Amino acid sequence: TVFTRSIANEKYIVFSDEATGPGLHLAPNITALGSGKTEKGVYLKVLEMLSWGCLFVPNNVPRSIGHDLTHPLLSSKQFPITFEEIRSGLVKGKERIVTMNSGVHGWQGDRRLHAIHKFDGRGAPVPNDFLTTVVPSEVRSQLEFDVNQSAVIEPIPVTLETSMPVNARVLQYDDAALHVLLHGRGQVVLDVFVGHRYFPGRHGYRVTLGGETTTINEEEGTLSIPLELDGLTEVRVDMQ
Repeated sequence: TVFTRSIANEKYIVFSDEATGPGLHLAPNITALGSGKTEKGVYLKVLEMLSWGCLFVPNNVPRSIGHDLTHPLLSSKQFPITFEEIRSGLVKGKERIVTMNSGVHGWQGDRRLHAIHKFDGRGAPVPNDFLTTVVPSEVRSQLEFDVNQSAVIEPIPVTLETSMPVNARVLQYDDAALHVLLHGRGQVVLDVFVGHRYFPGRHGYRVTLGGETTTINEEEGTLSIPLELDGLTEVRVDMQ
């Protein structure tokens, strides 16, 4: 399909079948269907399309490789997204950043912490080992990729009130728990939005700091956890 502006302006889901290139950038969703002959081949197709600023959607993948995928792909974390920036190896939106490019990533003036979903050279999800730095005005993450690695950065409704730089790493963020490592000095406040939009509402939440557990009540949908940082601090909030 040739993506003219007339086609792209229609309110349809527009996609390209097994194609790469800048033609999709006229479309409202830059979606490219793809597959592969092996599981890694599928992932390499994901990266090929991302190198053109296009987002991969699996097309008959179980049939093409002869079995179901054994792990989620990068594509499982790339939606929803409202596009803000498209370039080689990176698609940035309001809700997330999908990238294979090493460098510093974030949203200007946005103070939310980053949940980072990392994928190794095989395309399999692996633990986040990237460094996120919090300063009073915003949050930035330093991503350094080896060959064929990639990641999705997702801002979460968790902020850190601090007057000095603090390093952070979100190890878990889901309906079960928030688990984060912080490294810095001085007094800070970790604010976690626990309103009905994200978690089942309740008053008391179990918070574990350095092996000691206490219960903290939320106020108007936000759980505020005061912390005295003196090096590495591990914080876990149980949501269930």
